Amino acid sequence: MTNPYDPQQPGYGYPPPGSPAPQPGYPTSPQGYPPPPQAPPGYPAGYPGYAAPGYPAPQPGYPVAPPPKKTRWGLIIGIVVIVLLLVCGGIAGCVAFVAKSAKDSLDAELNAEKTDITIVDCVVEDDRYLPSVKVTWKVTNSGSISRTYAPTFVAESADGTRLGDGVGFVGALQPGDTRTETATILLDAPATGSVTCKLSD
Repeated sequence: MTNPYDPQQPGYGYPPPGSPAPQPGYPTSPQGYPPPPQAPPGYPAGYPGYAAPGYPAPQPGYPVAPPPKKTRWGLIIGIVVIVLLLVCGGIAGCVAFVAKSAKDSLDAELNAEKTDITIVDCVVEDDRYLPSVKVTWKVTNSGSISRTYAPTFVAESADGTRLGDGVGFVGALQPGDTRTETATILLDAPATGSVTCKLSD
């Protein structure tokens, strides 16, 4: 007896005698393998799970998942961190600069009398009933805004004893302007010897 599935036998790969002829347009399945399932009536050829005419049957299994999309979150986070560092550094620098400028301006205003005022003359008035010293002083506004000056002058004896004090006044002196004024220091007692005038500390 001959084996119809023997590759050496004539007619191998063809249906044995008496089997129904294959339908036109569909490939003949190899010997030993079932034909691919065909689409049900009313469904187009190639319906999922069924073979289209002229194409092999789909392999069983799951569809291949698409590769994950590459994100740039790392790059974005890095850029944000750099920007924040630059912004914070700039803000810190600006705050430090403003604070230093404000401190310098405050120091300049507090020390304006010492830097802008010069004592020109200090003369003892010869009045035994009302002993006093006449102070001539000059002030120049070295700042950038108008200033008002109300200095206190002190008269001292040659040995450093405080004899009395008096106040001068110049208002709304514009930047760069100079004014010469006088002030009177009332003494607690008539002065004997030389007298020195200076700004109060």
